[in-house]
Amino acid sequence: MTNKLKFTKGAIEKILAPSSGQYFYWDTEVRGFGLRVSVSGSKSFIYQTRVNGKERRITIGRFGSITVEQARDQTRKHAAQVASGIDPVAEKQKAGRKGITLAQATEAYLTGRNLKDSTRKDVERAMKGFSDWNKKALVDIKPNMIEARHKELSEASPTRANLAMRYLRAVVNYANAKYSGDEGEPLLSSNPVKRLSVIKSWNRVSRRRSFVKPYQMKAWFDAVNTGLTALKFGAELRDCFLLSMLTGVRPSEALQLQWKGVDFKHRTLTFFDTKNHSDHELPLTDWLKDLLEARKAIAGPEYVFSTADGTRLKDTRTGIAKVIEISGVEFMPTDLRRSFITAAERLDIGPYTLKRMLNHTISNDVTAGYIVPTTDRLREPMQQIEDVLLRDAGVKEAEAQA
Repeated sequence: MTNKLKFTKGAIEKILAPSSGQYFYWDTEVRGFGLRVSVSGSKSFIYQTRVNGKERRITIGRFGSITVEQARDQTRKHAAQVASGIDPVAEKQKAGRKGITLAQATEAYLTGRNLKDSTRKDVERAMKGFSDWNKKALVDIKPNMIEARHKELSEASPTRANLAMRYLRAVVNYANAKYSGDEGEPLLSSNPVKRLSVIKSWNRVSRRRSFVKPYQMKAWFDAVNTGLTALKFGAELRDCFLLSMLTGVRPSEALQLQWKGVDFKHRTLTFFDTKNHSDHELPLTDWLKDLLEARKAIAGPEYVFSTADGTRLKDTRTGIAKVIEISGVEFMPTDLRRSFITAAERLDIGPYTLKRMLNHTISNDVTAGYIVPTTDRLREPMQQIEDVLLRDAGVKEAEAQA
């Protein structure tokens, strides 16, 4: 329902709330200047018009907070914008988008993207490097600020500095798309992190190539097998390290292994929802089968690397430090994966078979698209890798002597 009225303070004060819904009054002096009255008795000034065929309505302010004349003046300004071809609603939305802060953009990225818990933690840790910018609007983060902050972060760790900037770039790109205008216009004309590429100032970080070498394997294996018993989750750490070494799976994925993914009858292991968002099935080799059968007797009912009461192992850092202390073999979790790969190369295992074992996505390779190595096809090469690693560790010889 609508009605026309010359707006004055006294006239508006006399207006009663409708019994339901909303009631609109329109000023007789300025076209499009209105008053919206709700069932609660709230009265708000509005401006309504059409721009480029679109119905537009702007809330100017609540009666009592601004005067009739102030609201009428605001309406005249909006009308002048429309006469000049400017959409006041679009301008208001644009101003709101320009106020999006880094904290808001980061939260939108974390909630809007389908991120794994490990990736989410990485993003949150990396974005701490920009915590003093959290209240700053994205549009106010300039390329020169990016350059200076990258240099500052690089003093502590060139690798982490690069990673932090990559996550920042991803957050800004996501916000640029999420908060684009009705016509798709981006929030920013350019991602400020692009400055690092333009001036070629990304840190040169050599790819880590370390692994547990064959001559180190016995010391490493002995330390893992007997040196962790005094630690909390000692048995779980031991078995997790050994499984990672003998399968080449990412340590973070090994920690997620569930008993429903262990099939002793068909001798397969399935790691669910891995880094590339797919399940990864591998054959269960001889020695590893014995290890997991023993683990089944002492673990919880859901996760493989858990105690009898179901408490999960979630971090391997204490175990790594202890093994390094005992064996003298420096290693990181991903070094176990590289040790597996190196053993495969020593056995001349083909690249497509190795990629399948490692759950690597094969792209831009026409031939690879026709090759689908099955789990059974992987059984023999996986067993060969296990055997050579255990021989390096002296386990095979020990079994033979027994």
